[in-house]
Amino acid sequence: AALERRAAEPDLRGRAHLPGPANPLGTALARASLFVLSSRFEGFGMVIVEAMGCGLPVVSFDCPRGPAEIITPGRDGLLVAAQDVPALADALGRLMDDEALRRTMGEAARETAAAYRPAAIGARWDGLIAQLTSPDPRRTSDAGATAI
Repeated sequence: AALERRAAEPDLRGRAHLPGPANPLGTALARASLFVLSSRFEGFGMVIVEAMGCGLPVVSFDCPRGPAEIITPGRDGLLVAAQDVPALADALGRLMDDEALRRTMGEAARETAAAYRPAAIGARWDGLIAQLTSPDPRRTSDAGATAI
């Protein structure tokens, strides 16, 4: 309600829009030219990967976990110090003012997102499981029992 009141104020009227939930999300992302994540805390940033998969560069706070594990600053997005609102606005302005940079970062973002496709993640899990379950002579005790 507070955001709706603020968006209706004369200085923002016609410039700020609160469209509500997007369903499906991919359709809304496909209409965008960049994505901003202003979370103060983020687990794994699945929405970052989804936006990148749509070819969107991401501007995000470098909050604990998530964004810095996915975004490569200057390549597929921009990270700014956590809760530094002026820096977030500057980073947004930089991308809004530079279409070529948005496109270049958006292409790189698609490549980043590809690493999170189910087949890619499944292959990584398969490799880890194979590594953990294969006999390793370094883990065998003198009596021939495998140490765990």
